[in-house]
This record gives sequence, C-alpha cells and structure tokens, in this order.
Amino acid sequence: MARRKMPKGLELWKPAYHTVLYHGVPMFRATAWALFDYEIHGGHLIVNSGIRRDSIVKSWRGKGLRSGYKSQSDLWIGWNQHLPGFMPANPPGFSSHEGYADGIGRFHTPSGAVARRGQEIAKFEWGTDAVDAPGGSAARLVAWLNRHGYKAVRPYNANSERHHFCFRKSPVTNARMRLARWIATGH
Repeated sequence: MARRKMPKGLELWKPAYHTVLYHGVPMFRATAWALFDYEIHGGHLIVNSGIRRDSIVKSWRGKGLRSGYKSQSDLWIGWNQHLPGFMPANPPGFSSHEGYADGIGRFHTPSGAVARRGQEIAKFEWGTDAVDAPGGSAARLVAWLNRHGYKAVRPYNANSERHHFCFRKSPVTNARMRLARWIATGH
C-alpha cells in the first residue's frame, strides 16, 4: 500500500502549537491534526471558528483566510453596534477563541490551575467551533475524539454554544501517533 501524505502545513514534524489554516480558519496545528484525524476516518466537518486573536487573524489575511472571517474585537464591535448578522460575542480578552477564560466555561491556565475570567488558558483549551452539518453541534465530533484517545469537551451547556469544543488534554501525542499510523498503513 502506498504511503499517505499529510496536507501541506500539517506535517507531523512541525511544531504543534504554531498556527495554521484548516478549512480557511486559523487554529493551532495540534487542533488541526485532531480534526484531520476525524475527517480521514469518516467524519464530516464544517469548521466555523478557531483562533480569533486580532494579531493572528491579521497575519492570515491574504494567505487563505476564509472570506469574512472576523477577529474577536470585530465580532464584539459588530454586536455592540447592532450591525446585521452579528451574534452575541464576548469582549476581547475574555474569549477562549483568543486564549482567555470567559468566566463561564471551566478553563485552565498553562500551569493547570483553574483560570479566572480574563486569565490566559492552556493552548489546547483554546476554543474551536465545528459542526457536522449546518446548524448542527460538535457532539458527534467530541464523542468520536473521546472514543479515539483524545480528551475533548463541549464546555458550555447553552444550546447557543452547541458548536463550541476544546480539549482538556493536549491532543499532540495521540494525534501524532494516530496520523503516523494512518500514513504508514492507511488505518
């Protein structure tokens, strides 16, 4: 059987916590590895949101960033100015999409302590919004990830956040192992 190749930018030897575009959305390579693992094993995925930190979103403009993708501050301004198409958004500095605890979901600091609102969170806990169908939820994705050695959660009970998930443990080791096996064997 021919060896498979990882998509450009997702090579397993590259740093896990550098940002990449996956489905036109910025996220850490480690998150993209886990999502790619899900997809190559039959999962359908629509990625709506990943990292929304201003500096990271700006760095991807003109380099494949999904058209219309907004930073957290853009979302906050649009929501507060009641612009059409803008949904409720956390203020900048208080969103897991930027790497900060929002005070609602339970997140952890890089050292493992429970993060207070506005405090920096572990990189694997940065938020991602992904669904299996338009208007769907991340439930199927999270269940699959957990069955296959990842530790993923949907940190909010609200139906309006059914698309949001994060990891509670870094996906790096498991993703590298599973994807290396897929490259070598196709399984």
